[in-house]
Amino acid sequence: AAYRIQLRDSSFPPSDFETVIGFLNMKLDRMGPNSNISHTVILRPKRTGLFNFTAAEVTYLPSEDSQELQVSEK
Repeated sequence: AAYRIQLRDSSFPPSDFETVIGFLNMKLDRMGPNSNISHTVILRPKRTGLFNFTAAEVTYLPSEDSQELQVSEK
């Protein structure tokens, strides 16, 4: 299981993108073992041009009593 899960995506600045549906940041209290979650965000660009996108960062605790935060690899 994973606990205190946080997803943060900072590659879409509000000055360049409007969030139409979904959230670029979200929190989840617990996720069971061998499970997955789908998360969708729809964005609308505010201008034309080239953009560099990076992966979102996911952090979590591997157990309820763990103090060491795990960070996803990009």
